[in-house]
Amino acid sequence: LVVSSCVAGMMRKPQKSYAYEPFGLCKHSLVLALLSGEVIHALGLPRTLVDELFLDGLLHDAGKLVLDPLLGGHVSSTGRLGTQRERELAGTDHCAVGVMMAEHWKLPAHPSEVIAHHHDVAAAAPQYRQHAAIINVTDWLTNHFGTGLGENVQLDQTFDPAVLDT
Repeated sequence: LVVSSCVAGMMRKPQKSYAYEPFGLCKHSLVLALLSGEVIHALGLPRTLVDELFLDGLLHDAGKLVLDPLLGGHVSSTGRLGTQRERELAGTDHCAVGVMMAEHWKLPAHPSEVIAHHHDVAAAAPQYRQHAAIINVTDWLTNHFGTGLGENVQLDQTFDPAVLDT
């Protein structure tokens, strides 16, 4: 709750480089966090994971809050600014910045692993790979349905079905 309330103030503005409306990243992250609990329930995973994945979901894109002003509104034609393009424009990506934020806040290991690897699940530490996979899938779903995105933004994103095995 403390982390959420601290970050929520930063989310008031639209993140133009990522095509999010005002509070859009907040909506996206909250829906994703809630949806991760539904996935845990549907898979019959331990209920203890719900709180961990809720935090992971809220923070998975926290680095975008820091990078957005540095990117100058450079949104791709699909509304999706990939990590490669972030590195070209800012010399880093939202995953790396998010990890620095999590470490500065002295959060447990699982949010850092998920923040770092929610786009590359196979690279996550084995004990957190399932966390990263669930956030990857719920991230894809919330993006697919346009949660938090500005009007007329259509994301052209791919989904790696191998993540479902994890």
